[in-house]
Amino acid sequence: MLLVVCPKAEYNRYGYANVAQKGTARMGDPRQTALIMTAASVPRAVLIMLGGTIADRYGPLRVTLASQTLRAALMLAFAVAVVTTSTPHLWLLIGVALLFGALDAAHMPAAAALPPSLLQPH
Repeated sequence: MLLVVCPKAEYNRYGYANVAQKGTARMGDPRQTALIMTAASVPRAVLIMLGGTIADRYGPLRVTLASQTLRAALMLAFAVAVVTTSTPHLWLLIGVALLFGALDAAHMPAAAALPPSLLQPH
């Protein structure tokens, strides 16, 4: 989905981050990139403890699958918005980054809790 938005994107652990950097680099202002990265990091940092609590209560597999599904839906909605507006506006990138950071706060602790549950006890 992200390749439609930015075909020359490089992907890392946070695949959307490099898309945001490449997209705002064309706008010409590195402060916009910093703003988008901050918009993704703040909700992740603030909500990560709550995400761990949710993973403990509802199970890490359920939370991981739900957060992955919601993140995919968010990226699909973002791709549709970019295609229909023809340019990614800064407010749209910031909104996606905020929501992705909040979903990432639930995903990260749940994904970290999965490996021990997959292994059998000695």
